[in-house]
Amino acid sequence: MIHYISKPIIMKLKHVMPVALLVVAFSAVKSQAQEKKNYVSGSIGFNSISQEYPNSKVKYNNFNVMPTYGHYISEKFSIGITAGYTHGAGEDKVTGESKKINGFNVGPFIRFEQPIWGDKVTVYNDLGLNYMHSKGSSDLKSEDGEYSSNAGILFYRPGIMVNFTKRTSLLLNLGNLLTIAHSVDKSPTIGTVRQTTAGVQSGFGINSLNIGFQYKF
Repeated sequence: MIHYISKPIIMKLKHVMPVALLVVAFSAVKSQAQEKKNYVSGSIGFNSISQEYPNSKVKYNNFNVMPTYGHYISEKFSIGITAGYTHGAGEDKVTGESKKINGFNVGPFIRFEQPIWGDKVTVYNDLGLNYMHSKGSSDLKSEDGEYSSNAGILFYRPGIMVNFTKRTSLLLNLGNLLTIAHSVDKSPTIGTVRQTTAGVQSGFGINSLNIGFQYKF
């Protein structure tokens, strides 16, 4: 026996189906967008630099912490803002003279991500601008007195993201690889010095490893 569907029911289905499809599509897009729409992260880093001269041997230790917020504008691109605090201290092992510095930085960046091992490992590339201010004191013979520095920096920083879950990741980078910086430095010994530099960051390397944790929401 063949059953026929009445015309009014067919007309209702024609109106209901598009609405239902829109609801399903909207829900899918919404859930996908919410999966990784924003992220917050924080990293800490430590590096140590030694410099030897004929009559002195100076060792510098630097510590930094950097919180970050980002927002995805597409699957692989995001924009964000980062801030940071740096503390450094040095000592001449021969003369006993010392140096210390404290500073902060803040600025926007854009990030590009490229998975290289499924969804487990991702290479990320940050291109950004930073304003940095630092102030310190020293009784080293070459830097006696208090000094300060203000700088604007354009930087490129590559790194690796190890994804534990869809929301949590471990971040690893070696600091800024390339920089263009303009700085104004003031000290009692040299006065005011303005300079512009560009090139590979001198502190880039395994001794300046930064480790961070990221959460997406």
